Amino acid sequence: MRLSCLPAAVLALASVVQAVSFEKRDLLQNLQKQALENLKEAEANGTLAKRDGCSISNAAVRKDWNVMSAKERKAYIIAVQCMFSSPSKSDPAKVPGAKTRYDDFVGQHINQTTTIHGTGNFLSWHRYFVYGYEKALREECGYNGHQPYWNWFTYQDNLKNSPVFDGSATSMGGDGLFVQHNGSVGGAGAIPLPSGEGGGCIKSGPFKNLQINLGPISPTMAGEIKVTSPFAYNPRCAKRDLTTYSSANWLTSPNLYNLTLGPASKNVATFQNELQGRFSDGFLGLHAAGHFAIGGDAGDFFSSPNDPVFFMHHAMLDQVWWLWQALHLGQAKTVAGTITLFDNPPSRDARLEDGVQPKTLQYTSSWFDAMADPVTVTSLTSLNPREAVADALYRCVLGIDSNNRGLFESGCLKNESMNVVAGPFTIEGWPAISDFFMKVFVLTTTHVTSNIRIELKDGADTASMTAHAIAYHVRPEDALKPEDTSYTASCLYFIDLVKDGNDGLWKIKKWEIKILWTTGDRALLHG
Repeated sequence: MRLSCLPAAVLALASVVQAVSFEKRDLLQNLQKQALENLKEAEANGTLAKRDGCSISNAAVRKDWNVMSAKERKAYIIAVQCMFSSPSKSDPAKVPGAKTRYDDFVGQHINQTTTIHGTGNFLSWHRYFVYGYEKALREECGYNGHQPYWNWFTYQDNLKNSPVFDGSATSMGGDGLFVQHNGSVGGAGAIPLPSGEGGGCIKSGPFKNLQINLGPISPTMAGEIKVTSPFAYNPRCAKRDLTTYSSANWLTSPNLYNLTLGPASKNVATFQNELQGRFSDGFLGLHAAGHFAIGGDAGDFFSSPNDPVFFMHHAMLDQVWWLWQALHLGQAKTVAGTITLFDNPPSRDARLEDGVQPKTLQYTSSWFDAMADPVTVTSLTSLNPREAVADALYRCVLGIDSNNRGLFESGCLKNESMNVVAGPFTIEGWPAISDFFMKVFVLTTTHVTSNIRIELKDGADTASMTAHAIAYHVRPEDALKPEDTSYTASCLYFIDLVKDGNDGLWKIKKWEIKILWTTGDRALLHG
């Protein structure tokens, strides 16, 4: 599936709150009304084409949790609980900590975090992620409704009174138990946030003492200990710390107006940059403010989907994008930004043709099977024999730097005979090697290789290579901080390779890494 080929249903999936449910119309409702009028006019004059029989009149509708009936809320809650009780479909070799179907979605978000935030695909990737979750609820857990959203612009001054968080039987659970802590830090470490009155396990409602299994990887609440491997099994309770500081300061109507009709609505770049936050200016933005208003596990950059309100939060975010698209139809299919986290490391611009890839979620629908990963092009044309050998190394390091496991694995032999030698340690067999490199995948990295020399005899299916590499590593949450918290290593690579008879690609069989010198925080990689 391509970003330039959005299903027509998406236009209405962001949904319309029924005006009859409120005594007076607020800004959000006014924007929704104007957006629908724009779309109906465009559909009538032919500038907005109907697709597969879907139109404004019959498109699916997402609802505000505030106006859903108790029966509708309970149906959604039961479906979400089904996701937490159903078995995982993830490959246990890749995501060993995933035990439930819900974990599959958390693992997917962890796997792609650094290439779906601060990027040109931030909005579109999360749109399809939420839609994929909605499909799983409907197709696997018997849910007949559509993904509801959390209306940010209600109860900002007292989240505990919100029907989403009031702890009743028709809520998504209440606050966490009170745990003494020193608040959180948002905005890539630039914006301190005061603690709320929770911080512990969800204490009431349908998700009381909810067990989660993955993360935390980048915890923002003081006192939380992160896992050593991003996909490790770490059973514990889901934690919350509802904080009105974030909601009252940033989830506001003036900020909504700015994004949809004000200065920030000028183009998709200004829109999404304002939506994601101007951290250096102390502006958290609506996206991050929602995560930190929930607090606890929802604030983890990687594993935030652990809190089931994540999908209601992102359904609201998607609605704001839908509003902007509908109110600026001439720019609705534009993208801006690069393909790496805040362009670190520097990368090309995102394109409409770039694919969106949530394949590891094991969707059965051909709708998702048709999606392609634009980076996982493992076989290049017109390579001479020595270039083909070198390409095995390039695939591995580019896979690491772009957080693309498929590309990385295409350069590895992936069997019991493969081994990696790193200083005094030898890691043997693909499962252990895969776990070893997980420590690198969780970081933002740049590898610069040079001085590559290859030994290859004509017609041979084995080769050897030496190369020099400079490897830069930094935690994603530290990438934009003014202080240097990175770790850099200069290495020599001694590599043995074999040519795979199945796909014709060269694969690394033995990879010896000799460190020449290092600077910075060694604990990033070496514990």
